[in-house]
Amino acid sequence: MTSSTDQNNNSEDLVDLSKMSNEEVGKLYIDGLTIYEDQIEMMDFIRKKSTIVRNSLHDLEIELKKRNIKIKPVEEKTEESNE
Repeated sequence: MTSSTDQNNNSEDLVDLSKMSNEEVGKLYIDGLTIYEDQIEMMDFIRKKSTIVRNSLHDLEIELKKRNIKIKPVEEKTEESNE
């Protein structure tokens, strides 16, 4: 559900393309495409790093078990317990 503030912010982001020149529309498109490609690169980087961390944790867990070291479970805090 979007708040009225979100809706107001979204309407401010809209651009009346009919009042822009062809060059301005083209530049806006290129800028948007560049940002989109940057986002894809960042997500790919994060995915690769997350995979490395997950694999490292798996290897560490195996090594701990080999050494007969118990892993204490970590309890995740819920929102209710934080309040």
